[in-house]
Amino acid sequence: MLTTIASYLHELAKILTPTQVAEDLLPVYTRLVDAPEAIREKVLEHVDEFMAGLPDELAWMTFLGLDKAWELDTLGQWRTREAVALHLPAFFRLFVKQDRDISPILSMTLAALLDKFAAVRDAAIKSIPESYSTLNGSKFDAPFREMILGLATASAYRRRVTFTRCLKEFIKPRPNREAFEQFFIPALPCLRHDVVDVRIALAQIVSDLFVVGSYYHKQPRVPDEIAQLARDLANDEAWDVRDTVRHIDLIGFGKGKESTASEKPALSKGLLSSQKSSHLTPRAAAKPNDPDMTPQPTAAEIELARQPDPFDHSFEHAIREEEALNK
Repeated sequence: MLTTIASYLHELAKILTPTQVAEDLLPVYTRLVDAPEAIREKVLEHVDEFMAGLPDELAWMTFLGLDKAWELDTLGQWRTREAVALHLPAFFRLFVKQDRDISPILSMTLAALLDKFAAVRDAAIKSIPESYSTLNGSKFDAPFREMILGLATASAYRRRVTFTRCLKEFIKPRPNREAFEQFFIPALPCLRHDVVDVRIALAQIVSDLFVVGSYYHKQPRVPDEIAQLARDLANDEAWDVRDTVRHIDLIGFGKGKESTASEKPALSKGLLSSQKSSHLTPRAAAKPNDPDMTPQPTAAEIELARQPDPFDHSFEHAIREEEALNK
């Protein structure tokens, strides 16, 4: 019965007036978010629509309740956090309209990006373009960019990989090109000599910039930093990195000619597994008899790979641990 109510709570919020939602539905919502996990997940699947039906002040207080629960680790298991993270763009839209200080939403976004579960991180990463489009031109677009850029210089390399994945999503919508060139391109060269996982992710970004419909497909000029990155990555010591950018035509760079790539995007080789267990995209199978497939890591790479990361846990292992605790 409670599961059924949870499934239709947001539909009722669309029908009733804000006052009726506050008086009749908010007490029900409060009870349901304290219910068992399965019921709570149902409520949070459409929590943005429920909040939109509330009076402005109560909607904000309801969000702050979720944010506090996440901060105190009482929100629930990874599925519950994923359900909330999927609504990050909707939270930005709703509360920017209300002219709120959306710093708590930025904090929630960062927490989701750093979550130990891949599904939660993926939900936050996919929200990046839409969230930025909502904040673009507001007083919060700069803090949002700085939050993402901060990952690029993090000491833990998996956070730098998260940065590249955010940027890979960010460059998909063409309207974001100006922001990409102005704010994010300067952060890319520092990753050029990073560990191989980061270099492969960087190569995937550069490759995506030249596929059909992207920023630099059949464009006469390419930013110098991108052109140099493409050349450097094409000569990388790791075969996986070189292969990711092999479809890019490097000859036309800087000569006023059209710089083109294959009509098909380069095959994604994923992210290499380091010495530590990773739940990022797995590495493609090595080609036999290719001496460049297993380059010896540098001392710096080994040191970086050994750095502890509190968010570095195997996705599958963490699921088993969490389910075991609930038995």
